[in-house]
Amino acid sequence: MVGESTGPALQRIWPMHFTRTDFPQDFLFGTATSSYQIEGHGFGGAGKTHWDSFAATPGNVVRAENGELACDHYHRYEADFDLLAEGNFDAYRFSTSWARVLPEGRGTINQRGLDYYDRLTDALLDCELKPCAILYHWELPSALSDLGGWTNRDITSWFVQRRPDQRALVCQLAGPFSGPSRARFARHSGDSTGNASCVAGPWSRNPGHARVGHVELGRGV
Repeated sequence: MVGESTGPALQRIWPMHFTRTDFPQDFLFGTATSSYQIEGHGFGGAGKTHWDSFAATPGNVVRAENGELACDHYHRYEADFDLLAEGNFDAYRFSTSWARVLPEGRGTINQRGLDYYDRLTDALLDCELKPCAILYHWELPSALSDLGGWTNRDITSWFVQRRPDQRALVCQLAGPFSGPSRARFARHSGDSTGNASCVAGPWSRNPGHARVGHVELGRGV
């Protein structure tokens, strides 16, 4: 039953004694993660991100913890998806790591990164879970962060500056799904873009509105 684990105070304000039959038949129950928080950024040839730099700065993070291992989803994704299937979920929203696919943010593709997302997508479909991909969730390669990141207008061209034969991340392809994975993803979702989004965050308005404007521009390119 949805909501039966919520606290008493919330239950008094918003009783949530619902079952699936209370929702439309096409309603999707899902879970969501972001790449740096769950994958384990120390594996698979991923490049450094601005979060690595932040975590490595003394005093920024309790116990100097970082995302090198995180939840080890990089190795445990199949078991994680089994849990979602057992929980009767329909969909899994995940983000792809820009630095995992393009360690320097531009240029040479890390094939191991593409292969990882291929395997991840195949495993989702094998568990009959709908993949919902987002190409960027506030996790920027350090090389681009050092150039100003989202405060630099050039980032919109960096975001789409990928040669098609490199099979990189472009919104039209709904993420880094190549070969059979891309085809299976398209068949499962009905079209290649219906379950993909381009940019999530950052929403800070400091300095000024430049960062937000460039994020919005990144959504549209």
